[in-house]
Amino acid sequence: MGRFEKVIATSPSLLVWQSKLLIEVSIYECGRTFGLILKGPIFVPLRLHAIMTIKAIIFDWGRTLFDSTTKKEFTDADDILAWCKDRGYRMACASLVSVHANATLEERRHQIENSPLRGYFEFVEVTDQDKDMILDSLVAKLAVPRNEIAIIDDRTLRGIRYGNKRGHPTIWFQNGKFADEIPTDDTGVPTHTIHSLGELKSIL
Repeated sequence: MGRFEKVIATSPSLLVWQSKLLIEVSIYECGRTFGLILKGPIFVPLRLHAIMTIKAIIFDWGRTLFDSTTKKEFTDADDILAWCKDRGYRMACASLVSVHANATLEERRHQIENSPLRGYFEFVEVTDQDKDMILDSLVAKLAVPRNEIAIIDDRTLRGIRYGNKRGHPTIWFQNGKFADEIPTDDTGVPTHTIHSLGELKSIL
């Protein structure tokens, strides 16, 4: 079998780099290969994973960091934002006050501005009109390429759809009221799906 270029040998996996993707391959090789001495044939299936280079994160507010029913921050929200800050991620927050928000526009602004989470965000945008508009505004303010800004949202029809259509890495927080809002051809499939904020530590 011919040699592969740019192959990194690690234990227990072999990673193949091509066009910023780890491509699913199967390698069957005997003898000396990739700098390793193998005593017999090997068969290594690899899974497909996109490699993300993230510099900034835009978080949704309601039902992502903040429980709109109890009107309290989720218990693990502070921990994950502190973790992101320690790793140098720039952060912003986008909030749409819809009929599901259980708050008025002014109440939502007050919630965020008086939250202990507010200090983690460079920028905050709140609207009761068009979430795409405030997301565009936050992307412009962050001044980072779109493919380096992750968008985290509990709504596939909101942040996930926006991000997928514009080249952002997207993370669907499948939790709570809209956990059954399954991705469609229109929304696109999120880059990652999580069920707790703590799972971000294994993604970012």
